[in-house]
Amino acid sequence: IVSLLFADVFRGGPGGFGPLLVWAGFASVLVGHLMALRQVRLGRLLAYSSVAHIGYIVTALGSASADSVAAGLFHLLNHGILKAGLFLLTGCLVTLRGSDRLNALRGMSREAPGLVALFALFSLGMIGVPPVNGFFSKWAILTSVMRAGHPVQAAAVVVGGLVALLYYARVMGLMCLPLREDQAQRTDRSPGEAQSLREIRPPGGTLPPGGDPPLPDGPPAPAGPALQGLQWDARTSLALLAAFCLALFFLGGPTLRMLSAVARVVVAPQAYIQAILAGVGP
Repeated sequence: IVSLLFADVFRGGPGGFGPLLVWAGFASVLVGHLMALRQVRLGRLLAYSSVAHIGYIVTALGSASADSVAAGLFHLLNHGILKAGLFLLTGCLVTLRGSDRLNALRGMSREAPGLVALFALFSLGMIGVPPVNGFFSKWAILTSVMRAGHPVQAAAVVVGGLVALLYYARVMGLMCLPLREDQAQRTDRSPGEAQSLREIRPPGGTLPPGGDPPLPDGPPAPAGPALQGLQWDARTSLALLAAFCLALFFLGGPTLRMLSAVARVVVAPQAYIQAILAGVGP
């Protein structure tokens, strides 16, 4: 049904939308990564990173081969798992520091090493580094798009990974830096006092670019091990997402073969339809 409804999408010749999707995905990759590189808030950085990864998926679908469509579907699954973990970790870090500004993350490696280790794992998957699942699907997109005759878009997968390495390395570097003196002093304030600081606005009521007041770089963090302080459902979710990331790397071959069978039907449904009408199994 999907292949019949969207047959024009998977037709690369005249009248098909495949080439348009390939270039739209290419533009999405470039814009998403470049915008993520400029962000000073972790939530926005991850959101623009998602724009880039949707570009990878659209490029793979637009290439209109069974291998590229399967690779795009696999990356859709992998990206969902990786980004769910990163956004869940961002919520945990905001709970600890009261802000998702990157400068507020200084000192997290000492305060919450477990959370930082998980953030590093999911980040490696987003960049495309083994042995995390993101590597397998990005490599599948790279090779299938190249075979489909789109070398520029295939190169964008490599360049995008390098740009992602820059901004995720910046986040991890800040997490490993010690707290600044003014941030360390704020850890002695109560949560109520920190909230009052976050409500302060500069003279004239105007905000700097990004819409945030300059003070809340590091509201107080709760004492005690941060990972153990999370609710059981958050700990369980993070553990499962991390397990899926590693498992899908080692099970990437069987998963991709299963998706390839689906992709062949989507891209070229005629044989499947004829078999159904003839009463023969697919």
